[in-house]
Amino acid sequence: IEQLFQEIMPLYLQMAELKKTNIIQQNKLDKNTFVSNKNYISIVLRNLLDNAIKNATPDTLINIQTSLSSAFFTFSIQNFSAITSTQFDIIQSFFANNKNNLSHENGLGIGMLLIKEFLQKMNGTILLNHVQNKIEFKIQIPIV
Repeated sequence: IEQLFQEIMPLYLQMAELKKTNIIQQNKLDKNTFVSNKNYISIVLRNLLDNAIKNATPDTLINIQTSLSSAFFTFSIQNFSAITSTQFDIIQSFFANNKNNLSHENGLGIGMLLIKEFLQKMNGTILLNHVQNKIEFKIQIPIV
C-alpha cells in the first residue's frame, strides 16, 4: 500500500494545491504489504481522492487515514464539502442498494460505480458519514 500511495500522491497533492486545499496523510500500517488486487484498490483510492478534491471547500484540509489489522485494510478520507444532505442521501442510497444502475442517480458518475463494483469484488465495504459540512468515506477490505 505504501508504494501505491507513493505512486499516486504527487498528482493528488498538485490537484489539491490548485483547489487551495491541503492533504494530510496518516498511515497506521503495521505491515507494508497485504494480499489483494492492487489494481482494484488503486481505482477505488483514486476515485475517492478525485471526488474529495473536486468537492472540497477551498482552504480546508483533506484527511487521509490508512490502517491495517489482521483482518482488514482500512482507508478513510474526510473533507469539508458543500455537499447537501440530499446529495449525501443519494450517495448513501446508491452504496446501500445492490443495483449498479446510475441512470436515476443525478450527480453520481462512473467513479462511484467503479468504487462500488471493485469493493464488491474484493468483499469490501464502504461506510459514509456526513455531519454538517464534513463528509467521510471509509472503506474496509478484508485481508485474504
